Amino acid sequence: MTELTRNANESEEHFEFRTLLQEARPIVIGMFPDQKKKWAAEDTLAQEISDILANHPEYYQELGSEFAGIFPDPRGEGRAAAGH
Repeated sequence: MTELTRNANESEEHFEFRTLLQEARPIVIGMFPDQKKKWAAEDTLAQEISDILANHPEYYQELGSEFAGIFPDPRGEGRAAAGH
């Protein structure tokens, strides 16, 4: 796994978000949708990502397709339904 570096004008919380996504990506890639939902509900890594998304809905667009259907779109735009 490649180590991320923080951009000069990037907030600490955004950098943390990108780091958490990098950690979560290999975990969720092989999961079925029901496994992803269980992971989102029970895993602390998923909860940290969800908490940041709640505070920064603008980060939602950075979620890759492997996260489709895991996190509800905090902007209310319905993208979370993709991948079901």
